[in-house]
Amino acid sequence: MKKTSKMMVGCLMFLLTISCSKDDAPATNNSNTSDTSASIIGNWEMVSFNYNGTNTTSYTGGSLVSSYEGVGKNINATMSVTEGPNKVKATGSYTVHLKTTTSGTVIEQDVPTSFNNEATWTKDGTKLTINTTESTITELTATTLKYKADQNEVTDLGGGMTSTVKITSYFTFKRK
Repeated sequence: MKKTSKMMVGCLMFLLTISCSKDDAPATNNSNTSDTSASIIGNWEMVSFNYNGTNTTSYTGGSLVSSYEGVGKNINATMSVTEGPNKVKATGSYTVHLKTTTSGTVIEQDVPTSFNNEATWTKDGTKLTINTTESTITELTATTLKYKADQNEVTDLGGGMTSTVKITSYFTFKRK
């Protein structure tokens, strides 16, 4: 549980750094997509986030699956996006209310964290890449940024055991 909590917090901190460039071509807006054509350059305040996922530990003869949901609260986080060079600086703090279910047992806990991260970014259409991690902008207007990130990680635990973590995260920012 502690490893999953730390991984979720790490994932969340990383995901706070996602952004795109004002020089990129606007996305086509049709009935199946939201507007993603505004500039992201500037300062943003995170107003909400949530995620869900599973952690499957596989071993010889079986597996154990845990599911989890996280919801942000007490959010005091900002992100500053610049270009030339393409940099993102995310700072602040928040608490994740984490609900984990394993074999019918439910554990709920609040996981506070603070951070101060910098990263570089690229954009191709609505695909955002921070180092090697990709996310998708679902809405980008003059006042709102929403994005979704999927993360899949497989870890060899040794002794014939593996851990497979799958996370889908959703973030909403408002321009400051």
